[in-house]
Amino acid sequence: MPVFITAMVQDSTLGCVEDFKDFCLGELGASGVRFSPVMPIGRAKNAPSGLGLSAAKVKDLFHKGLISGGDENEDVFTRLAGSRNFYCNAGIGQCYISAAGKVYACHYFQNIGEDMGDLPVKPLERVYREYSDSGAIAADFDWEKLEKCKACAHFAKCRGGCRARAKLLSGSWYNPDAFSCGMYGVERSDAIQEQVE
Repeated sequence: MPVFITAMVQDSTLGCVEDFKDFCLGELGASGVRFSPVMPIGRAKNAPSGLGLSAAKVKDLFHKGLISGGDENEDVFTRLAGSRNFYCNAGIGQCYISAAGKVYACHYFQNIGEDMGDLPVKPLERVYREYSDSGAIAADFDWEKLEKCKACAHFAKCRGGCRARAKLLSGSWYNPDAFSCGMYGVERSDAIQEQVE
């Protein structure tokens, strides 16, 4: 079974990112490694300063290929509009299982408080099938409602960013993901960007 590692990056660990990636891929034999800065959500919402990364540092990691973004594709909106899933396939092609056995579309959904099911109650296959048929946001997303994102010159690259992160940071599934905007150098004047920085 392929194992992928997601590691959180903060100012104090920024200098170790490339060595950690080499360690995971080499000595541990992981299939892949991705990095994510600490987001101002959950217990980190009121964390002390220095826990998160500035937008400039996030952008630098992105340009070095250490934080992943989308691949540019001119036809991306047409493709996504024909789909009802999040482009990351949260809840459809991947899931996050908490230590207590709760199944979430991804780790952000745990912070949102929307679970797919509970493994002590139902087997994973049943949880997955019921969720896929439920009309939940990750399985029935309306790409046409991403009005601000699809008007952006970077949409073909970022595909609107993370929908769950947009929900956590702005309160709406259909608002821009301020973190993704920062990676691509899109200046946002709203309070969400201030939270990320």
